[in-house]
Amino acid sequence: MRSRLLWFGLIGVACASACQIIAGIGDRSVWDGGVTTSDAGGDGALDPCSMVAVPPAPDESTSSPSDAVTFTAALSKIMLGTTDAGPFYGFNLDRTCTCPAKDSCQRPPSSSPACDDEGGIDNYARRIFEQLNQFAPDGGFITEGTFNNALTQGFSGALIQVANYNGEANDADVTVTVYASQGFEGYPATHPAFDGGDSWIIDPSSASGQFSTTNAYVANFVLVATLDGFPIEVGSTYTQAVTIQLNSGTILATLQMNGHELKSMTGMLGGRWDPSKFLPSLQDVPDPVADGSFLCGSDLTYQVIKTIICENVDVNLSPSNDGTGVCNAVSMGLGFEAVPALLGPTGPTLTPKTPCDAGWKDQCP
Repeated sequence: MRSRLLWFGLIGVACASACQIIAGIGDRSVWDGGVTTSDAGGDGALDPCSMVAVPPAPDESTSSPSDAVTFTAALSKIMLGTTDAGPFYGFNLDRTCTCPAKDSCQRPPSSSPACDDEGGIDNYARRIFEQLNQFAPDGGFITEGTFNNALTQGFSGALIQVANYNGEANDADVTVTVYASQGFEGYPATHPAFDGGDSWIIDPSSASGQFSTTNAYVANFVLVATLDGFPIEVGSTYTQAVTIQLNSGTILATLQMNGHELKSMTGMLGGRWDPSKFLPSLQDVPDPVADGSFLCGSDLTYQVIKTIICENVDVNLSPSNDGTGVCNAVSMGLGFEAVPALLGPTGPTLTPKTPCDAGWKDQCP
């Protein structure tokens, strides 16, 4: 009976509109443009939708080929925020404030407008997560708590490496590489201490450093990096990893330094999540309604989840198509904290423990 009631609940969620106009003021104090709300003044002269999303790069004279500071940081905390009142994490990816402005891309015919968070922030993945959480009997399918439990236990994670840095407040040219991690090297016997000495196993999908960019810089100790397809591997309440892979992604983080050594990193990341990457990332997760099933293939719960994801695409996968293209990606943003860590060995290639094989793919119609 409980499974039947849950299934009817899923159908109701799938038919509900995900769009909600944000009217409340959360505790977020920084607009997408990187200025505080008090800086904008009370006369409404500054439009947050027209502001530059990140601080500009410093002069090239701040960088030198001999810059050799390198450090690696592991995510220690993820912040998703909430749709109801914030805080809101992410960026105004499409330079549009949808609601009252129109969508920046052509939405599915059955979908309502994809209203942004305050300041035009695009983060429809969080809204999808909030709908998916209604699937789980305990309401904890994909939550901030379950993500952070995976990090603190050392089950999975992600690493950000900064190289070719001068260690000072400004450097016009640094290199940033993102690695997905299969978890803390001591897991499950021990958990990470987040004291700089933790070694994290690198997922083979990112071990060659392919998620790297030289299009990065530090401005007044704020790291800015843009790169394509970078992965973040985190867990669900069912202790299965979910890989978030963002296109046209941005990392914006404040560096706390002790001399030329990193103490901590706090910031936001955001980008465009391709459903053809989003959907297959769920296949390791057990179906919260049907025992023995997984979220892939013809599984009924997965098919409802797929409907929700595909009806909530809100941006185009390519920034060059903003304003003209179809909506074919889901915007994603989250806040994070990271601490010094060590790159560990490369882990094995893992085969999904699901009825769908390792090469299973899916996408929106």
